[in-house]
Amino acid sequence: RGADKGLCMSVEYAVPLNAKKTVSVYTFLDYGQLFGEDAESSNANDALFSTGLGVKANIGKNIFANLTMGVPLKKNFKDGHDEPSSVKFNFTVNGQF
Repeated sequence: RGADKGLCMSVEYAVPLNAKKTVSVYTFLDYGQLFGEDAESSNANDALFSTGLGVKANIGKNIFANLTMGVPLKKNFKDGHDEPSSVKFNFTVNGQF
């Protein structure tokens, strides 16, 4: 999916689970929308709104892990697929060097 322009916003509230603050649980609220007039941008004005929970952890000094469960609340797609889909899970591991 793509368009000429886009907007995304996210609000997150995190609570540390340990004294070193290397592990935290969080909740989030996300919104994203595509904009455009281009004929090839058939997805222009599509929008998503979702919420969810996650756990973040610093594993060592330079490795970070994140597990997220997201729940779509509202979809507004020009192709007519406006029903929210099922719960989605995402797991990432990042390293810095």
